[in-house]
Amino acid sequence: AAAKSSGLGFPVSRITVNLAPANLKKAGSHYDLPILLSILAACGSVRRPRSTSAFIGEVSLDGQLRPVCGVLPMAIAAKREGIQALFVPAENAAEATLARGPAVYGIRDVAQLVAALNGEITLEEEPIWVPEKTNHNLLDFKDVLGQENVKRQLCQQVQEGRIAHAQLFTGISGVGKLALALAYAQYVACPNKTANDSCGKCPSCLQYQKLQHPDLHFAFPIVKGDGGDVCDDFVDKFRSLVLEQKYFDLEDWYRAMGVESKQGMIYEKESSEILRKLSLKSFGDGYKVMVIWQPEKMNAHCANKLLKLLEEPPAKTLFLLVSEHPEQLLSTVLSRVQEIRVPRLSEAEIAESLCGEYGWLGKDDAQNVAHMANGSYLTALRVMSESEDNKGYFDDFVALMRNAWLVGQKKDYSALLKLRQWSNEMADS
Repeated sequence: AAAKSSGLGFPVSRITVNLAPANLKKAGSHYDLPILLSILAACGSVRRPRSTSAFIGEVSLDGQLRPVCGVLPMAIAAKREGIQALFVPAENAAEATLARGPAVYGIRDVAQLVAALNGEITLEEEPIWVPEKTNHNLLDFKDVLGQENVKRQLCQQVQEGRIAHAQLFTGISGVGKLALALAYAQYVACPNKTANDSCGKCPSCLQYQKLQHPDLHFAFPIVKGDGGDVCDDFVDKFRSLVLEQKYFDLEDWYRAMGVESKQGMIYEKESSEILRKLSLKSFGDGYKVMVIWQPEKMNAHCANKLLKLLEEPPAKTLFLLVSEHPEQLLSTVLSRVQEIRVPRLSEAEIAESLCGEYGWLGKDDAQNVAHMANGSYLTALRVMSESEDNKGYFDDFVALMRNAWLVGQKKDYSALLKLRQWSNEMADS
């Protein structure tokens, strides 16, 4: 029916399809397309595809290709076997590109595929799909991983009217200190806050979610040069990093600035900028918030100039300092702030979040990564990134060894062509 609907001839005779090897269990509709193509090639309706091509897909009665489950692991297997072109239903194409292996072509129907194989049309290779990031722009408390006790403490401060004018968030890298500080600032400013979170919908919250609220200011380490000499010259890059990565450290920030080989600092001139910003009238009747990320990077002159302001700030001024190494701060600064200790995340919290962010990750693997992370979600993300890179190298090594064995032991000289192709690709890269 599919062949007839596609305007193709189909043999009216007994047909035997051999799904070798017999000892490998086969199930599902994934084989519809390759079986149909085999029959069409045997009767001359389509050119015989190359041996380096693979086909996956369910075929409907009208010749349309329907998506199937499990395309990504199939694409990974195809990569290991040296497949160069993978034809899949259009709806599965994006998923298949994640294997970063063979060229992927999304097919709508049988007629389109036959026309392409016969050289009548040219198919466009699918670009590698980059999944849309989870919306990390949200600065509500509910969007911060774990830290329920800290969230409760911060909300209680606001509910009871005990907002300390200078607070220091401390903890290791990757536990959500900056995210908590920003969620807290948004909560303070929200006119429709609940007992445990901001509304996330009012004009104030929407401005905070873009880090564009007129009463929200930042200070952070920079490297003076052609890019500028105060934080405002780099603030767009800083906002972009916060919105894109929620969990990051100095290394990530230096990379975003393009100064990996240098060390940043909060210079003396920044203290004058902070004084100027906080002397301005607030928008409406809310708090003016100064978030100082990595305050231990303030040089002595900058820190000393801020002491008076930390001790006696203007009315409705809120300092939120976010530090990984509070022991490096001046004792006079520490004596003027209220410390909020942000503990390490639990392994269960990290593992659960990893499973949500990486849908293909098994629970046992997520638990192992969480254990290695030692309470830091940033470390967990880096372990995942390194694992994906290493897996690609391992897959290439396995393919190399398999082809070398086929040449040496089985005298399969088609594998020699694959080895040559691999060496050329390595040379080009």
